Amino acid sequence: MRRLLPFLHLVFATTFIFSQDLLLVGVFDLDIPSNAGKATAVQATADIPSLSAYGLESCNNGAESGGEPELSFPDVPLAAGEIMWFVRDAATIQTYFGDAAVNVNGDGGNSAAVNQNGDDAILLHYNSPDLGWTPIDAFGEVGVDGSGEVWEYVDSWAFRFCDSRTPSTTFDHTQWLIGLPNCAEDALTNAEALCHFPTANFTCSGSTVISNIYTLQMPDGELGNESQTAGFSAEVSGHVTGVTSSGFYLQDGSDSYSQAANLYSAVYVYEGSAPTVLQGDEVTVAGTVSEYYSLTQLQDPTVTVVSSGNTLPGALLLATGDVAGEGHESMLVNTTGTCDNADLGFGEWSLDDGTGPAVVDDQMYATVPVLGGNYTLTGPLNYSFSAYKIEPRSADDFVVLDEPDPCATLPDSQEPNNTLADATDATAGGSFSASLCPTDDLDMYMVTAVAGGVLSLTTQ
Repeated sequence: MRRLLPFLHLVFATTFIFSQDLLLVGVFDLDIPSNAGKATAVQATADIPSLSAYGLESCNNGAESGGEPELSFPDVPLAAGEIMWFVRDAATIQTYFGDAAVNVNGDGGNSAAVNQNGDDAILLHYNSPDLGWTPIDAFGEVGVDGSGEVWEYVDSWAFRFCDSRTPSTTFDHTQWLIGLPNCAEDALTNAEALCHFPTANFTCSGSTVISNIYTLQMPDGELGNESQTAGFSAEVSGHVTGVTSSGFYLQDGSDSYSQAANLYSAVYVYEGSAPTVLQGDEVTVAGTVSEYYSLTQLQDPTVTVVSSGNTLPGALLLATGDVAGEGHESMLVNTTGTCDNADLGFGEWSLDDGTGPAVVDDQMYATVPVLGGNYTLTGPLNYSFSAYKIEPRSADDFVVLDEPDPCATLPDSQEPNNTLADATDATAGGSFSASLCPTDDLDMYMVTAVAGGVLSLTTQ
């Protein structure tokens, strides 16, 4: 028995070591006809002489695991750091991802394991000599339908962060960058999609750099209004839509962004001092994604001006009650409503079209509304002190549709005195008060002047 224990220890240790040598790093449900966009990618963390001891299982529609893979891997080696794609259509995936999908010799064909929908969990199995087929890694929650869950990837994808590449059957969504549902809809290449899969560092041999604003802004499913990519490097392009005293608003102007899908397409760039860029500049910005009290921003930026004087993206037309929203953060928005509170403090006020109030601030330009007045407001949408706020940039962003007479409710203590016959007689040293407003109201006062006397009029 004493001789057997070390052997058993060696067997279990060997099983554990080999089972840790492969893990899931990419899961795909791209919107490509004939299921050609289905794929799963695995990566070796050590040299594996043969992949034949591994396999994939797709747990569809909330199903539990069947206990073994639906696709067994081929008897081919995989070197440490290399990625292998299991796909339904190799040519389609290679067209979509380019050089990042060069190693697709693990073709999944029509296997059910490579037929997942974006609400299905994926299991990686290892065929242990002593335990048989055993799950060693998971994406998604097995036994749970992913529809509406934080890990849903319908018409989208999931990328495992480089610092989380350790296999585990306990799924943790914070280890993955998960594209928002439908963000790759109708796209046939990575560049055409709203969300860009980080192909440049899929193997984690360098630094992961986020390449467009939409991907940068994709929120965490649990935190809601904070980006999944906080702390990562990014290099993005767009148009300067507004300039503040310490930074500027940057919005993507690419053809991918239509009025219908125009969400998560802008970000605030924090420079810490007065920027040199101008509204209308097209720029490229390299920096670090950060959250400043839940405002997603790029900090420590390197800004390169590509061109100037460009037409800006059109403002997103919204009801006042729909203005506040993470998807609109830093974007140009436009809304119309009635001023329901002319002074919220700190230069802020609100307007409402009956759907709920929208807040207006004075970060770049101060506006002076009249309670009950009707206005159209345009500007980037800021987030500060736990509230979304429209930031007008100039008088052009504050359109007065109509305003009530500010004198209509103010009483005139001297009425009637608007004709000469009713003129108030101001005796020597007398004083009178009246409400003086910019209207056609006429007040008459009669003063008997004495030779050598002094006549004065004081208003306050």
